[in-house]
Amino acid sequence: MKKITFALLVCVMTTPAYAQLEHRLKTSAENRSTSGSNSTRETDAYQAEYTASYQTNIDPVHTTFVQASAIVTNSSVALNSLDDDIVNQTPKDEDHFILRLREAWWQIAQQSGLSKDVITLGLYRVRMSPYWIDDEIESISWQVNTTKTAWQMGLGEQLSSYNTSTTLNDQDKGKLVLWGQAEHDWAPYHSLHINSLFVTQHTNVNTNDISNAYLGPLNGDYLWLGIGGSHNWLALDDPTSRTGYHFEVTALLGDGDIFNNEKDMWQNENTSAMSVLAGLRFQPSAHDWFLGSTIAYASGSEDGKSAFFQSGYESNKGTYLGTRDQAYQFNYALNASLSNLVTASLFSAYQIDEAWSVNGAASSYVRADNTAPAYRRSRALETNQGDKDIGTGLDLEATYRAKHFFSLNNRVRAKFRASRFIVGDALENYDDETRIHLELMMEL
Repeated sequence: MKKITFALLVCVMTTPAYAQLEHRLKTSAENRSTSGSNSTRETDAYQAEYTASYQTNIDPVHTTFVQASAIVTNSSVALNSLDDDIVNQTPKDEDHFILRLREAWWQIAQQSGLSKDVITLGLYRVRMSPYWIDDEIESISWQVNTTKTAWQMGLGEQLSSYNTSTTLNDQDKGKLVLWGQAEHDWAPYHSLHINSLFVTQHTNVNTNDISNAYLGPLNGDYLWLGIGGSHNWLALDDPTSRTGYHFEVTALLGDGDIFNNEKDMWQNENTSAMSVLAGLRFQPSAHDWFLGSTIAYASGSEDGKSAFFQSGYESNKGTYLGTRDQAYQFNYALNASLSNLVTASLFSAYQIDEAWSVNGAASSYVRADNTAPAYRRSRALETNQGDKDIGTGLDLEATYRAKHFFSLNNRVRAKFRASRFIVGDALENYDDETRIHLELMMEL
């Protein structure tokens, strides 16, 4: 709480040459239900959230920005359990009022003549990639954009959740992260990229205090190296093209504490693993209707030595549908982790008009190694030995956007999302799960 107050005071006390205040109100309701042959369990979360963003352009070089939210909810525990953006946080005791600092940074624009050349210091949402880093991190970073090339590099560490209802997980404390990304257009709107990410934990975490289900960087040093390419994937940059594609191959190398499911114990081991991501999207006609498919593979092993895992800063959601909508690639209800996984999906999206858009997806999930667990939210699921089929996911979303709310000059967005996960033979101890999400957001 003191950190939140201090950051807000710093922003307010800054004397700007130009200041801009934006604020919005969001209300939402979500239900998660699991249904089996004998029982049904439900979790309901309701919230009203006010978010304010304050940006000051002190001069042509220096800019400050702070964004914070105040949330009223029926249950902070239920709300946090349904928030896929805070997987690395642990809920505190039940509460109905939450304060959350989202960003607070200082940015320096270099006078280099490039389209973008900035250094950012503070609590900043790093958007390197949905599969690498898409999270708020206390960091210093450097971003440069030219006509054909863009690159970024940064160093940071999550020091706090900046959320009055949560704390950082024990296994996520003391992790220093160093990242770099370079992207170059080898042809107009066709790019190749190289990603690198290094995570080291400088505090020693007692594995006796960590759940055996956890999979991620722990008490060690890990390096992710990836190479890939894309065209029109996360944004429709090329107005003349009706296709979009993305591919990426990533290697994970390092050593640290891994839970060996074969020996049922924590061990310090070397890790060598890999993952593959790919996607293809078509626009069959001049109408804003899109069809596409994604596939993903991540290695796994019972002893953990070949088990791929992500950094913990990923979101696994992106705007690859062709519309403005954002999709959860690994099913909203399941939210599978990219580890010991083979998955494929078919999706379709339609921008009906300027206001309405709809999208849907069907996806299938199997284990890469049927001797190792499947994972969701970086936690192992109890699986049947020998069965590979994790299950099937179904997603549907409809979004309405308007520039005016009745007679008021306020932008609004209404969203309905429904997701269903049907368990496969490998998860016979689990029940099918359904998530329904309703949301209304208005800019004030």
